[in-house]
Amino acid sequence: MIPDLPPKKNSPLRIVSQQPPMREVSLKVGALSATCPANEFSVIVKDEDLGDSTRSLWFIDRSTNTPPVAQTGFVPGGSVQRVVTAPAALVSQLSALVDGQRHNVEVFVTDGEFSDTVGQATYPAGGYLPDGGLRDVAYVDSYLWLVEVQRCP
Repeated sequence: MIPDLPPKKNSPLRIVSQQPPMREVSLKVGALSATCPANEFSVIVKDEDLGDSTRSLWFIDRSTNTPPVAQTGFVPGGSVQRVVTAPAALVSQLSALVDGQRHNVEVFVTDGEFSDTVGQATYPAGGYLPDGGLRDVAYVDSYLWLVEVQRCP
């Protein structure tokens, strides 16, 4: 008789693309027009575990004690690739930073739960799963844009 196999361990999630696509971004803010389009930040996350939900934390100029500007709750699983879009609060706060300097916009995504608000420590959403006696883990990935905010002409 073959013994039951332990449950599959959690697969790591990865950010596979981002919007805007370039790392350095010139963000135009002002009244929407042909020369001043709407701004959106998003990432496409690939996670082989279809049952996992995805969460995110969004930061502007993150430092050790900086709380997130915005966060998303569950982006449901069900497909390998999921779009995680920054809440409007992120672009709204960026709009106030027309100062000629570049600012870091950073997103952290996890297939677990954030145990702190700096986006680095996570734990599995469903607790710990046995796999050959080893503890299962949650994963985090991140992306950073360098953004200069300018007023629309």
